[in-house]
Amino acid sequence: MPVSYYVQLIVTLALLIGVLFVVLKWGKRAYDKKYSGDIKIVDKVPLDSNVSLVVAEVRQEVFLLGLGNKGLSMLAKLDSKPKAVEPKEGGL
Repeated sequence: MPVSYYVQLIVTLALLIGVLFVVLKWGKRAYDKKYSGDIKIVDKVPLDSNVSLVVAEVRQEVFLLGLGNKGLSMLAKLDSKPKAVEPKEGGL
C-alpha cells in the first residue's frame, strides 16, 4: 500500500477524534447548564440497607426527607441556617 493511504488514514482518524472531542465538550456544557438546578443534597445518612434520611436544599429552603423502597416522603421543613450545637459538660 502506498504511503499516501496511511497519511490519509491518520488525517481522517485525527479529524474524527477532534470532532468527537468537540461534540463531547459541547454536550457536557449543555448538560451542565440544563441540569444545574436548584436542588442540593446537603447530607445523607443511611439507616438501613434500603432506608436513608436526606437533608436537601431547594431554593434556599431546607427539608428532611425519608427515602426508602416505597418512595420519598417529606418528614420536616428545617431552618435554613443550622444552629451551632454546644458540647455538654461531662462528656457524652
